[in-house]
Amino acid sequence: MAFGLLVGEALVAGGILAATFVPEKTWLRLKERLGLLWRGKCSLTLELKRKLATYETRVKQQDKTIGDLNDDRTKAQIDLHPKDQYLLETEIAQLNERIQKAEEEHDEAVWTLNPLVAAAQSRNAAIEDLEDHLAQAQLRAEVASEHMNEGQLTCTVCMEGLKTHAFIPCGHRQGYVRVEVRILKTQGDEVFKSGDLSRALYF
Repeated sequence: MAFGLLVGEALVAGGILAATFVPEKTWLRLKERLGLLWRGKCSLTLELKRKLATYETRVKQQDKTIGDLNDDRTKAQIDLHPKDQYLLETEIAQLNERIQKAEEEHDEAVWTLNPLVAAAQSRNAAIEDLEDHLAQAQLRAEVASEHMNEGQLTCTVCMEGLKTHAFIPCGHRQGYVRVEVRILKTQGDEVFKSGDLSRALYF
């Protein structure tokens, strides 16, 4: 009965030791953060695309307006008649004002667009950094898991059941494990001493 209790406690302690090798919680937290950022990135990207399309349309319209106004001014200068000199100068002045206004609107659209592009680039860089961190954490978890598995021995009968510090899943007696533990008497309670599990002997 006492040995069974010792084996049970050894199993719990062994599970705790095994859990410390793989930083799975850290990896899952990073993955969850990445998912949130990715959804935010998709939403921001769609909004940015809509704004880009709007401003690009405005820029194209202003470019076309400027081009049309320049054509009108050139045509007016070609069709110049002395009797229409005053009228022509007034028309050209109005055209110049319209061109200047169109150019100002064009510049405003471009300046409004630049901060949006800069914000999107900054957010993308942050997400890329998080993706790199997540990949490194996942790699560390896989390496730690491989190192832990390399330390386990297989059963000599079925070659499948893995020996652990306290039991054999396949149940074959030929692959039994004896665990050496030292028991301390502390106020009448039996306590495992730190490091006892690392002294397990395999047969």
